[in-house]
Amino acid sequence: MKKLFYWDKDTINHFRFQSSFDCKDKVISDATSFVENCCDIEPGETEEMLIEDLTNQVYTQEEDEENLSNCCGADPSHLNESLCGDCLEHADFN
Repeated sequence: MKKLFYWDKDTINHFRFQSSFDCKDKVISDATSFVENCCDIEPGETEEMLIEDLTNQVYTQEEDEENLSNCCGADPSHLNESLCGDCLEHADFN
């Protein structure tokens, strides 16, 4: 699916992380609230267009996005792009 709008990486990551523990309906509801309260609608755009695009970008991963963590090649953690969940659990942050 073609991206229609640019979303800050932190916004996408926030909703992707939420999608790891909340149901899709809750994520869409929160994304809807975000668009309604935090986004400026330009001429020719609708809130529904932004909500649909944001939801699509949250639930799809582009082919050029990295699918593996940088630490050991396992699936990346939703909390850290460079460490998988297992490595993050044992990481020393001191």
